[in-house]
Amino acid sequence: ASLQGESSAPSGASPVSSPVAAPAATKQPPVTRQRSHEATWWTLFGAGALILTAFGMWLLVGSNQEQRGNVPEVEPSSVSASEATAAPTEPLVESSTSLFTAPADIPGLVRQVTESTVVIYCSADEAQGSGFLLDTAPLTGTPGSALVTNHHVVAGCLTSGELVVYSSDTEYRAGLVSSDKRRDLAVLNVQGLNVPALAVAPRPEIGQWAMAVGAPLGIANSASFGSITNVVPEEHLITSDAVLGPGNSGGPLVNASGQVVGVNAAVWEEATGISISVPLESLCLTVLTCR
Repeated sequence: ASLQGESSAPSGASPVSSPVAAPAATKQPPVTRQRSHEATWWTLFGAGALILTAFGMWLLVGSNQEQRGNVPEVEPSSVSASEATAAPTEPLVESSTSLFTAPADIPGLVRQVTESTVVIYCSADEAQGSGFLLDTAPLTGTPGSALVTNHHVVAGCLTSGELVVYSSDTEYRAGLVSSDKRRDLAVLNVQGLNVPALAVAPRPEIGQWAMAVGAPLGIANSASFGSITNVVPEEHLITSDAVLGPGNSGGPLVNASGQVVGVNAAVWEEATGISISVPLESLCLTVLTCR
């Protein structure tokens, strides 16, 4: 037999070919279609999940907006006075009587307070200052009034000299009732002085409007304006930025209602714009007998 016969197939038998080529060619298309269908289903499933998630978020946002939309909007004109004062942007106290704002009629308040304020002169050392008539009933518990000033205004006349009080171009002789050098307070007695007494104010608070009245440089019926900057009861002092000058000593420091919160005493030399007054409650320590 020849080599060609050895490599030939027996008679009637099919020729031998590659064991995997033909089967692979006949089965590959169905496998490809199956994987394509599976990928399509996974894609549709993912897209559906995204749509459901987006729809849920839309419902949640819409629900929150609906809840916020259910809160009624209040027009400013429909808010009552009591409701308006509760808002942080509204003033703590309404109307011009607020102690934290200037009064509506400042000239009227100046006239009211200056009517009760006098000029005091000591002939011994030629010291000149101010004073005012105070209604002492809230302090002493009994009806009465007292002419209040600073100790340093009358100190030169404690042993000699004459104290003179001027009110509305009228001159009066005055006598010393009591004096407290430490707290710089004094009370005088003036016969025939007929002026209205000023009311006692509650203890002031920082930020309240304030007016200082007196006779700086001998100019009577002068007034300056500012606010309370500090209250230190244990030191017996009130500070304000109402301007004081020589001659203001002994005059009243009043609030927006015309009530006296303190007795003007001095200017803080080490600091510009700080004026010192003595609180009225300090009168009860020595110069007045209080309840």
